[in-house]
Amino acid sequence: LGFAYRLPSRFVVRGGIGIYYNPNQTNSYTLATTNPPFSTIFTFNNSVNAQGIVTGTPLTLSNPVPATGGSTASRINAFHINPYLPNAALNQWSFSLERGLWRSAGFALEYLGNHGYHFDRSFFLNTPRPGPGAINDRRPNPRFLVIRMIQNDLNSNYHALSAVVRHNGFK
Repeated sequence: LGFAYRLPSRFVVRGGIGIYYNPNQTNSYTLATTNPPFSTIFTFNNSVNAQGIVTGTPLTLSNPVPATGGSTASRINAFHINPYLPNAALNQWSFSLERGLWRSAGFALEYLGNHGYHFDRSFFLNTPRPGPGAINDRRPNPRFLVIRMIQNDLNSNYHALSAVVRHNGFK
């Protein structure tokens, strides 16, 4: 939405405002399909010995990714999306006061501003704490390697004032 109004004495006032939306990246949702059980495939073997006792590490809700054979080879990466993902938006506005100086020249004082909100941010939740020992054992959740998180919580602001002298050249 914009306007322009010509005042007496070679003055012009202009202004405008716009609201722009950016839908969430489909890529954010596509990356969630890299989580088990959708793409990562693991085989867990349990066997029954002669006494009828199950051996091996059972797959349970409290231990969804058990180590196989006593190793940590089954640690996997995970991707997490915050369930609240509003669309990113940008509010932009401008206002200017212009005055003609002579036939082919003019002066303008312009203000531009915007405010953006709900921008994407990607960060890692399972970064190991500093210290001695194996890196994976120092992670907050040692059953996983990298846990990447996406959420829309970044904002931006911009304000500018400019003075412009225009001259169309000599004829």
